[in-house]
Amino acid sequence: MSNVSTCNGSNIGNFCNRSRYFNEHMLILSATTLVFGGIIGIFPNVIIVVTVYRNKSFRKPTYFFITNLAVCDLMQSAATVFNLFLTAIDRQFQLPLSVLTVLCKIFAIFLKYWSYTASMQTLIIISGERYHAIFRPTRKLSTKRARSLCFLSWVISFAIAFPYLITASALNNKPKICVAYQNYTEWTTVINIILFIFQFMLPAIIMIILYSLILRHLKRKSRILQKESDANKKVKQRTVYMLMTTTFFYFIFATPWAISLVTIFTTRRLPFNLGRDRSNPLLQTIMGISRMSLPYTTLYNSIIYCIFNHKMRRIFFPCFHRSTRFKVKHVHSVGPNVTLTPS
Repeated sequence: MSNVSTCNGSNIGNFCNRSRYFNEHMLILSATTLVFGGIIGIFPNVIIVVTVYRNKSFRKPTYFFITNLAVCDLMQSAATVFNLFLTAIDRQFQLPLSVLTVLCKIFAIFLKYWSYTASMQTLIIISGERYHAIFRPTRKLSTKRARSLCFLSWVISFAIAFPYLITASALNNKPKICVAYQNYTEWTTVINIILFIFQFMLPAIIMIILYSLILRHLKRKSRILQKESDANKKVKQRTVYMLMTTTFFYFIFATPWAISLVTIFTTRRLPFNLGRDRSNPLLQTIMGISRMSLPYTTLYNSIIYCIFNHKMRRIFFPCFHRSTRFKVKHVHSVGPNVTLTPS
């Protein structure tokens, strides 16, 4: 019995060493994945924010919402990187637990939940704005109202994420890690149910309803207006594809996180304990996937807007657009018999 409990003895000792080796490598792999997702999520969103701020042609309601979403994603990426950076710093310099707890509360846990909730509220606003633009094209959304809606999304998200300023802490383990809760209480259940509603269920219901109405309206209108120009048809098709792609990736990245929230308040166990429970590989896998997929939610919005919006493509690929304009001018200067093929 002593050999089993203390990992002494030849066979059991070798098994324990391999187990520790496996755990260390899995920890390094997960940390690398999170850092990679966090860092690559920072750059495209910084480009969007800076470009919209410096370019007056982007100061329109639609781009305000896109910028607000980019700020949310930027903050979430920063929180992910800071959380892992904090663990690395503590390993090197052994920070006091009180200092580490304050940093965990504000910059690692609260910032992550605040920004992620704000991004979900912004996606709801964007779907509402698209619905308003298609069903009421004559009533344009003002810039002032767009800014007010962005501000409202942050206020609502702050109220939802505020409890983490109280519950978040740092576990005095080796290494010390930031956790949202130290102990499971009734408040933990309430908080996770609220998160599930505002971070998944409510956005999913609203987006599905609004985008379904938009797709149905565009399909019906295209049948009525058969003589509609090809340019207008392409714009509408591009809008449909963008909405479908956004919704599709939303469900891919948000569903594991939503399942983890449901798992937490149904099993009444903390994420840290569920992630290390080898007796239930399914729950361990769910928590691992949700933890890994969350940082990558900061990527797909900027990529989708870049694919479907030519102005966004100009932001990310200015050299390509300069070379394209040069080629067009050069071809036109050759003669009228030259034809251009679309790229």
